[in-house]
Amino acid sequence: KDSARVFQFFFSGHGVLKTTAEQGRFESGQGSVTTHKQTGQLGDCLVNTNGTLCQELELSSYIAEMLRTDAKISFFYDMCREEFKEAPKEHKTVINIFDYKQKIQRIGADRRMIRIFSSQLGEYSRGISFFQSICQHIADSNPDIRGIQIGEMMKFEKEKQKCDIDVGCPGWDNTFWPLE
Repeated sequence: KDSARVFQFFFSGHGVLKTTAEQGRFESGQGSVTTHKQTGQLGDCLVNTNGTLCQELELSSYIAEMLRTDAKISFFYDMCREEFKEAPKEHKTVINIFDYKQKIQRIGADRRMIRIFSSQLGEYSRGISFFQSICQHIADSNPDIRGIQIGEMMKFEKEKQKCDIDVGCPGWDNTFWPLE
């Protein structure tokens, strides 16, 4: 908790949007409906070098918990977000996204966190990435400029590849990235 006041995480690699949950331990049973807790990953996932998945929301929740309560947090994901499906299960599965989002809100990180994805849901990240375009713009700019304002990032989208910038509250448009 005695960490820096700014934390920046950047991932450039393979990613998927996992849209089905794996059935975990038994939760309850009412009538003909059996409910299980989710196991495994769901939603936006980073693909590890060994092929396993790392759920973005779980990662950002864990990191936010480890940081001081006033730290600004930036996650930049330069990855594909194409849909990854598996065979459906016959039982109801309770997913854990609510738990992670609630944890992030409880510690106030939703107000201090920005999540930037180079592509939108269901898209492949291709060619010169959104991240590369922004970095090139910063490198070519006046050296006195600290980076790029979050509100200006959308100018670097491509026709066939839109970005996704997720902020928990207003006021980020005039904030410079990289964060200081």
